[in-house]
Amino acid sequence: MEAAKILMEVSESNKLMGEVINKPKKQKAKEPTKLIFDTVQMKGAIESALTKYDSLESFFVQNRMKEICNLLIEEVKEDLMPTLAEDVIKQDAIREINNSV
Repeated sequence: MEAAKILMEVSESNKLMGEVINKPKKQKAKEPTKLIFDTVQMKGAIESALTKYDSLESFFVQNRMKEICNLLIEEVKEDLMPTLAEDVIKQDAIREINNSV
């Protein structure tokens, strides 16, 4: 317990070898980005896309990960893009799909 207290004091201190130093300020946490697609909906679309490929291992063995990712992205787009609300920017939706897969 005493060791933990000392560790906290040292980590919060602004001195190094007895001299005052300026620690960089911590950046404020970013606000969470509002998702276009519900996480359950996205997960379901990805799982559905994965079921369409029987031997994913062959893609990995042949070092074709980028190819399988692109195929999965296209499958997920086919599932989710028709459900897109009219006021949503399509490029934002595509970016969210790309980042999720």
